[in-house]
Amino acid sequence: MTGAGLVLLFVALVAVSLWSVIDAGLQPDQAYEKAGISKGLVTGMLIMTCVVGALFYWTVIRPRLRRAVW
Repeated sequence: MTGAGLVLLFVALVAVSLWSVIDAGLQPDQAYEKAGISKGLVTGMLIMTCVVGALFYWTVIRPRLRRAVW
């Protein structure tokens, strides 16, 4: 992989991590309460674990939040 490819990969990973933090912050507090999840804990986990946390957020936490809202 070239230098430009690595830079593009890095930018994409940072963007996904940032998108996850923003999305988690925009979810209603009631969804977190109904799902039994701490909003602060989720946000902290996303900030500390970056891409791994984003993967966990999109596959486990966000579906639970969506089910809690609907």
